[in-house]
Amino acid sequence: MAINKKADSKQSKMKENTEKRTSSKAKSTAKGTSAKAGKGKAAETEAQKRDELIAKGFHPSAVKFLKDELGIDLSSLPLNTVHDIKAGRVTEPLNVRVTPLVYDRQAKEVRQMPPIQAVASMRFVFPYDNDYKPVALDKEHKVFVASYPCHEYLQKADPSVTEAAVAAEAVSEEQKELPRFTAAQVMALEGVGINENRLYANSFNAIDVDTKRDILAGEVFDVNGYVRTSFGVLNVTGQAKLVESKNGEVKAKFQSLEPSVPGKNGILDIASVRRMGNLELDFFERDQNGKVKTDVYDLPILNQAGKDLVTYGVSFEPVEGYLHKMEYDSKENRFKDVITRDKYQVSVVNGGLCATKMRKVNDLDQDGNQVKTKFNGKEVDKYHYEATDIRINADGTVKVNGQDLKFKSPEDLDNYRRGRGGVVEGAKWVSYPEKGGKPKEITYDAFIVPDNQKNGFAKAFSPSTSQKLIERKAPKKTARKKQNFSMGF
Repeated sequence: MAINKKADSKQSKMKENTEKRTSSKAKSTAKGTSAKAGKGKAAETEAQKRDELIAKGFHPSAVKFLKDELGIDLSSLPLNTVHDIKAGRVTEPLNVRVTPLVYDRQAKEVRQMPPIQAVASMRFVFPYDNDYKPVALDKEHKVFVASYPCHEYLQKADPSVTEAAVAAEAVSEEQKELPRFTAAQVMALEGVGINENRLYANSFNAIDVDTKRDILAGEVFDVNGYVRTSFGVLNVTGQAKLVESKNGEVKAKFQSLEPSVPGKNGILDIASVRRMGNLELDFFERDQNGKVKTDVYDLPILNQAGKDLVTYGVSFEPVEGYLHKMEYDSKENRFKDVITRDKYQVSVVNGGLCATKMRKVNDLDQDGNQVKTKFNGKEVDKYHYEATDIRINADGTVKVNGQDLKFKSPEDLDNYRRGRGGVVEGAKWVSYPEKGGKPKEITYDAFIVPDNQKNGFAKAFSPSTSQKLIERKAPKKTARKKQNFSMGF
């Protein structure tokens, strides 16, 4: 009888455990189903918000433009990216498909080249009416398009350590001949981002002779240039190769660069990325004759804007920029490189640069009269440069991460307008401990700068970086040397 009781008890416990497992499994399944349902519901909600934003924020012609000209389907993008496109902000890197246009000099007509696939962050400014409602794209209402392709980072190295010299090989007479390109080759190269002007010596951003020989030999070469399209130019980076079919048809294959992470020893390749299309930015120290200064290893020395760009990703002062444009000189019967000089606000994006032209502002005194200064013995108007697109509230405050904050001084506000950066009080920063634990909110004086990638909204630096920048901006005490000799009597 006792044995039967034990058996009954054992069976009872087994039944109870089975019921518990079944119940637990059912709860777990229900929880998993609930989590999936939650994610599905969140995705559905985001899709609905995205569809509503597309319907209300974009004219149908704009949606069609993005699809037809760039292969961008708004309905397949994340909601935040669609918001960035609508607001005219620089997006995350996107896959775009464009049809390059080239001029056929023999046929005297514009030709379409084979489409290329490129990866770049994009910025769009669509036309709106006076009520800020989107309007149809036409000849009078065009869309502004800018692209920021991906660049590779350099690896930090000791400049005193040089690579071993490679013995120069004898160069044959055939190799000494200057490389020449056929009309078909020129058009193929323009279709992947190499403008014809760069194939000529002494032109802006000219390609060196060795690279031109490699191109003609069918070798893979680096591309950092632009293609012309129906909506303007699109900056591209990557690698390309010139190929010729059996029937003599010339084509260029193109492979775009993908986004890369700089890593611990990565550093901006500022010497290469400072040239963007027809724009050349100056980040080097120069002597009184305009020659670039070099160090003991014959490497160019960066100016303060260049150093800040490498260290902080932003230049805290206007950067000298030169826009090159080829114009025909009827008197000399040739094309000449015409240069326009301006100041630019510059920041880093995808290992490359985002440059925005700054506006020239005249200096006025307290009565609103123009301030004068002397230059080369002549009296001229005094002026300065300010960020073109900047968001400051009517009361002089600025929005930083959802907070309307006051500048610490009028000088900080003025410096902020000039793109140099200023200090605001009472900013919030959430600190996350490295070894776990609860996040801690910190209130601090933040160093901020107008972000030219986000339509001039403020970019705030971390507490530690802000402290460094604030200390750097503070006036330094200079010790005056005392006389260390006697004048006698």
